[in-house]
Amino acid sequence: MNAVQINYMDDGIEEEFVPGETAYSVAGDIRAIDCRPKKTCWKLEGSLDGNEFSVIEDKMNAETDLPHDCVIREDGIRIRYLKLTVGELPYNETPCISGLRVFGKADGELPGQTKEVGVLPDGPLNMTVSWKEDDAVGHNILWGYSPDKLYHSYLVFGKNCQNIGALIEGEPVYVRVDAFNESGITEGVVVQLKAGE
Repeated sequence: MNAVQINYMDDGIEEEFVPGETAYSVAGDIRAIDCRPKKTCWKLEGSLDGNEFSVIEDKMNAETDLPHDCVIREDGIRIRYLKLTVGELPYNETPCISGLRVFGKADGELPGQTKEVGVLPDGPLNMTVSWKEDDAVGHNILWGYSPDKLYHSYLVFGKNCQNIGALIEGEPVYVRVDAFNESGITEGVVVQLKAGE
């Protein structure tokens, strides 16, 4: 495991906001601007066997309110099970986790570079991107209007062709298809779909 992101969600806040102190009234509705300090306190533990846990990150005494906190371990740690204990949340809410995302890399080889990438126009605002079938878990199609600014992406599993729309008519489009598996990502080569093709 190289990182864990914990996403909390509001679940039925029942705080009373007092007009003039923490809130104001707009057309009869109370709108709150609450500047009082709040805390999000928790402890994350990990285990290989599900029985013996060790602390990965302890924020039970945190003075911060980070509802989408991320724990990073650059060198990675070996775990199979995670346990999250929530201590304190703003407004004494009942804990509600909207996402617990775990990032890491498996042992093994990276996928090979995507081969035979083709980009064909499909009308003035669409293109079809294809590549040779391979053994990657999936592919990420990146595109943009400059070869170093591929800000758009489309994640693909189980196929080697994808239609992409909403392009800017008349602009050259640059595309790169990256292959990925459990061990990481192998970047592809940037190819160009020229305007008017």
